Amino acid sequence: MALKDNSVVKSFAMVSVERVQDAVRSEDDANPDIEACLKAYVSKVKASAGLVLNIDYDAVLPDSISGGEGTSNSSSSSDEGDSNVAVANVKGVITDIRTAVENGNSVYYIALDGKPVYYSMSAADDNNVVILNEGDEVSITYKVAEGKIIPAKSIK
Repeated sequence: MALKDNSVVKSFAMVSVERVQDAVRSEDDANPDIEACLKAYVSKVKASAGLVLNIDYDAVLPDSISGGEGTSNSSSSSDEGDSNVAVANVKGVITDIRTAVENGNSVYYIALDGKPVYYSMSAADDNNVVILNEGDEVSITYKVAEGKIIPAKSIK
């Protein structure tokens, strides 16, 4: 959002509607910079929520602001790389469910029979996860990743 005084932009600010503590403001009121504000916001979200936002700055900023900076192209290419991430599906019987509250959201960690990992799903992303029980047969779609906890895209 633009912070104005008598119709003159004095600063820019960005706030997450889901996580109001993720808020930033452009640093220099004498020379407000929306691109710097957006980059600071992306960095803040990554640090506090562990989320990686791939932003194509050329697509979201006016031409007069984003034109010509080398960082724009690198963000765009990482965005393209993210679309090539493999998605997989696994079916099984739930053998364990654990919960945690992360940043005010309930997150469920689900283990399936014979699988050495937990699949995580936030109730904010799919509220049906709160009614799952051990012994339920489910189908989980997830982005292929390494580790003992894999974020699920959907659980049915």
